[in-house]
Amino acid sequence: QGSLEGYQTLAQQKLKTMEEQRDYELQMIEADIRKFSDSISDLSSKYERIEKKTPVLEQTILGVDKTFENLKELEKRLAQCDSDVQALPEKITGVQQGIAKLLNSSGTINDAVEKLASLENVLAETENRIETVTKSRDLIIKTETRLQEVSKEAQGQIKLFGDLVRADKQRNAAPSEGAPPLGVRENVIKLAHQGWKPEEIARSLNIQLGQVELILDYFGKEGR
Repeated sequence: QGSLEGYQTLAQQKLKTMEEQRDYELQMIEADIRKFSDSISDLSSKYERIEKKTPVLEQTILGVDKTFENLKELEKRLAQCDSDVQALPEKITGVQQGIAKLLNSSGTINDAVEKLASLENVLAETENRIETVTKSRDLIIKTETRLQEVSKEAQGQIKLFGDLVRADKQRNAAPSEGAPPLGVRENVIKLAHQGWKPEEIARSLNIQLGQVELILDYFGKEGR
C-alpha cells in the first residue's frame, strides 16, 4: 500500500510537471503565433509600401535605361572627339604653314590692300560723278523742254510779226469787207492776250475796229 501511494504521488508529480511543461509549451506556441502574426502584419505593410513605390521604381528603371542609352551615345561622341583630337596636330601644322606663307607674302597683301583702298576711292568718285551727270542730264532735259516752249512762242511771235508787216503794207488799201481770215482772228486774239488795245490791233492788222471787237467778244471768250 505504501508503494502504491508512492507511485500515485510520483504520478501526480509527473502529471503536474507535464501540465506545467504543456502550459509552458502552449505559452511558447502562443508567443510564436503572436510573433508570426506580427511578422505577417509587418510583411503586409511592407508589401503595401512596395506597391505604392512600384510606379516610382518603374520610372526609375526607365530613367536608368535612358541614362544608359545616353552613356552609350556619350561614349560614341567621346570616341569621335578622341579621333578629332588625334587629327589636331596635323591640322595645326597645316595652319602654321599657312600662317608662314601669309607672313612671307605680307608685302603682296599690303599692296592688295592699298589697291583695294584706291579702288574704293575711285568707285566713290565715280558714284559722285554719276550723280553729277544725272543731275546735269535732268537739268538739260528741263532746259530742252523750256527751249522748245520758247521756240514755239518765238515762232508764234515771228508769224505774228510777219502778219503785222503784211498788214502794214496793205494799210493804204481799202478795208476788206466780210469776215476776216482765220489767221487774222488768231493774231487778234494773240495781240489782245499780250495787252494790246482794240484800236492798236485794228490799226496794226489793217482791219476795222468793229471786226476786232467782234472777234474779241466771240472768239476771245472761247480762247479764255
